[in-house]
Amino acid sequence: MTIEPADRDEIEPARPGLKIPWFKVAGSGANWRRVLANTPGLLRRAANTGAKDEGPGTATGSRVDPEGPTIFDDAFLRRLERLQIVARRQQGASFGGRRSRQRGSSIEFADYREYAIGDDLRNIDWNIYGRSDRLFVKLREDEESLFVHLMVDTSRSMDWGAVSKLGHARRLASAIGYVGLCGSDTIIGASISDRVAVASPPIRGKPSCRRLFQFIGTLSPTGRTDLGTSLRAYAGSHRQRGLAVIISDLLGPGVHEGIASLLERGFEVAVIHVIDPAEMDPDLDGDLDVYDRETGEVLRITADDDLTTRYRARVASWLAETETRCIARQVRYIPISTTTPIEEFLFHDARARRLLA
Repeated sequence: MTIEPADRDEIEPARPGLKIPWFKVAGSGANWRRVLANTPGLLRRAANTGAKDEGPGTATGSRVDPEGPTIFDDAFLRRLERLQIVARRQQGASFGGRRSRQRGSSIEFADYREYAIGDDLRNIDWNIYGRSDRLFVKLREDEESLFVHLMVDTSRSMDWGAVSKLGHARRLASAIGYVGLCGSDTIIGASISDRVAVASPPIRGKPSCRRLFQFIGTLSPTGRTDLGTSLRAYAGSHRQRGLAVIISDLLGPGVHEGIASLLERGFEVAVIHVIDPAEMDPDLDGDLDVYDRETGEVLRITADDDLTTRYRARVASWLAETETRCIARQVRYIPISTTTPIEEFLFHDARARRLLA
């Protein structure tokens, strides 16, 4: 939304701009939960054509080209290789680098699956290849590959901020995905908004990291935020259960209903909540036209100290309730500001919340 002084005679069409969440603060009995669940009103500043797509304070040389693949420098990638994605539940027998909680030994055969780029060539069954001209790898019962579903919110609300929320989300997804590939996990990337816009095929093996970076690096903002619909659709269309990592600003209806759909389908869920500082503490004053970035709706307000104070209180309440509801469902909830360097989040916050180890 674009925030401009209100013209009492005419409201100009909204120009593309930045966005912060709008919580109903007027009236003694304002139901902010209903406001969030229905349509996230959004305060918007004037368009910032100089918005950066890289995090400040990042000494790793990492960057995201809005039109191309995500790139990290070699030193940062070597640090990532020392991390591992933490899953509380691991189910099913498949090839990978994790010890299973199920019975078996390293030589016990479980099943076959078709070879995918990145699989260890030592696990190919060459006898089957000789008979069928098709490559299959052996699966063993004591080792299992965790499926990690990296779900990046690409709704238009993410395309905002002095540091782009979407750019920050893409770097996070790329880094976490690289950690998984180095740990023999299977990565599936997805773009979600009011639907599942696009999903990658399963990606396996460290040599396939460029395919992951290319996929995530080209995700672009589209559609409105409806995580309830998109997460429910994703849960129903993917048979490979595993860890679903949702990277989103959560500014839309149905967030917890969508999470519930994933949990009911057997997914483990972690939420990385991307927040711009201006969403927490906006600088507002006077008569303003409030434009919704996703719907084009217009709201005319008069901002003063009292309204700003109540706005901040509503945001704090929303964040606290979001975390409480996630914890109640054993969902790992990790907020991140767009001013937080990626490496600080990965090596401190994500490890403290046991997403990485």
